[in-house]
Amino acid sequence: MSREQLESIRLARAELHSAAREIERQLTASEITRDEAAAALEALREGFVAQLQEILTPEQWELFLEIRNRRGMTILFFIL
Repeated sequence: MSREQLESIRLARAELHSAAREIERQLTASEITRDEAAAALEALREGFVAQLQEILTPEQWELFLEIRNRRGMTILFFIL
């Protein structure tokens, strides 16, 4: 994986975490319901995965899918 790819993934992950914290804040402040928070988090996750697919080469994407299917999304957070 290139340095540029790693930096792009780190940036996407940071944006994901920031947006997730905002959803958590809204939920805690009763600005949104649990169902709304769950839907928003799922949309964030889907967006993050779409970003990954754009960043990675087709071969890297296939490897990512294989690892994710075995270990889940958490593997990505330990790698980066």
